[in-house]
Amino acid sequence: MCGRLYEAPLGKRCWKMYYMVLRDTALYLYTDENCYKRSTLCTNTTQLQHALAAKASDYTKKKHVFRLQTADLAQYLIQTRYVQTRHTANK
Repeated sequence: MCGRLYEAPLGKRCWKMYYMVLRDTALYLYTDENCYKRSTLCTNTTQLQHALAAKASDYTKKKHVFRLQTADLAQYLIQTRYVQTRHTANK
């Protein structure tokens, strides 16, 4: 999965491009696909146990954005290239 991750620290708002890999209950963020293929260390790891992901329908500035809220209440907006619903993913 490749997408943009929106992190909003206080006073700064910017979109950063990451290459994301979902493995077990962790989301690994690499700077690009080449770093992943070379098996270099990932930039960041987010644990997804007890996390909630949903379409960010209140965010209208960009298309195909979903909100990821982790167990420690951190929130991320993630933009993907396209929308794939659970129904089409299971086919």
